[in-house]
Amino acid sequence: MRILQRLAASGLVLAPLCASTAACGGGGELPAPFPLAWQGVESSPSLTERGRMAAAGKTFHFERIVDRRADPNKIGVDEETNYQYRTTSNVSDFTTERVKQILGDSGLPMQDSAQYTIQGELVAFDVKEGDRFQGDVRVLFRVFKVGSPAFEQTYMGKASNHGRSHSPDNINEALSAAMLSVVSQFLHDELLASFLEGKGGPAPAASAAPAPGPMPSASAAPKKPAGPRTL
Repeated sequence: MRILQRLAASGLVLAPLCASTAACGGGGELPAPFPLAWQGVESSPSLTERGRMAAAGKTFHFERIVDRRADPNKIGVDEETNYQYRTTSNVSDFTTERVKQILGDSGLPMQDSAQYTIQGELVAFDVKEGDRFQGDVRVLFRVFKVGSPAFEQTYMGKASNHGRSHSPDNINEALSAAMLSVVSQFLHDELLASFLEGKGGPAPAASAAPAPGPMPSASAAPKKPAGPRTL
């Protein structure tokens, strides 16, 4: 203590370097904005047998996902410091590319010009870091063909992992797993299979099919989710 007092009197004590760490050494450095990556996810969902039969003879076109979030670059928060994790990637482009690839790999017949259109609205894409990395992704999917009622449903994907604090790799892993959960729910939804079979009607909150063309801009008010479903 006497040494510190003497150093302070002579102006040689430096301010604590805690601005970029949690509680002065309680974790890794808080990262600057970083790119998104599909990480830590090796498997990919396939259509169920019923889904394959329902999709047989039909073709599907997947449009660009519209990002409905208020802050398009924010992808998470460290709960201890309230530091916001941000990305340099375009989240809409990243999720569109990955979801389109998963849908094609699942066995869903995908074409640029098709009978059915699949649209997606990104409602949540977020990681909360506390004791673990908690991923939360929510997407509203809409499937329709011109002149017919549309199927519409919101799916909620959750994922949890742990590892080095403030790690972009762990954040990307939680987001990737949560997104995969969302797409898996969509592909395995019995309501979607029933819709494609032409049985009954669309999902409870489905509305008339929108006219072909680009989806509304991200500034438009989002539609009310049609009953979130958690895996």
